[in-house]
Amino acid sequence: MISNVGDRLVRGPRFEDRQALLDEVGFHQLHQIISLQEGWAALFGHYNEGDDARDLGMTFMHYRLSNVFAPTFWECFSILRNICLTEEKTYIHCFAGVDRTGFICGLYRVLVMGWTPDQAWEECCSLGMHKHFQILWKHSFFERC
Repeated sequence: MISNVGDRLVRGPRFEDRQALLDEVGFHQLHQIISLQEGWAALFGHYNEGDDARDLGMTFMHYRLSNVFAPTFWECFSILRNICLTEEKTYIHCFAGVDRTGFICGLYRVLVMGWTPDQAWEECCSLGMHKHFQILWKHSFFERC
């Protein structure tokens, strides 16, 4: 599910193909894409939007976040910094757009938008974060807030 996180951030799953990328870029007026996929998806022939995004004049960043361990402090800092450094809209995704993406968007809600950590964590969980990550990553989330 694709949804807005404030005025400058849009979250969702990876793009299935070039047409999906073009549709969302046009609809949401996106100028930057941040992929949080670990990198293994490309091995299975999944679409990688990096070249197409750059061809459209967009900024494309790829952070290979683990799909097992919570993002580190420095990974979170770097990603949030790059979101905040642009006035343009950013699309952020991992594979399904719920675990790694939810974690980073939750931090954005707290550190940029002024939400409480509890409110942001509740949203992470309600938007589909898998139960095992809710258990494994909760401490790390609150620690990074």
